[in-house]
Amino acid sequence: QEFDTARSAILAVHPDANVIGRRVDKYPIEVKVFDGEKKLLWSGDQRSLFRKNASRRSQSIEEIKRAV
Repeated sequence: QEFDTARSAILAVHPDANVIGRRVDKYPIEVKVFDGEKKLLWSGDQRSLFRKNASRRSQSIEEIKRAV
């Protein structure tokens, strides 16, 4: 769910982007967005992308869009 939210935000800005998910079993759980050269563009707490946290989710989506 959180990956889909981040991927949708990236594709809204760059429709031809190749978005790859990579799961890491480590806490605290973070979502990180890198460019093709592995430069960190955005990082945030996984909970900020939960649908139940609508205002935090909207803010995170806008931050991702600005970062990419």
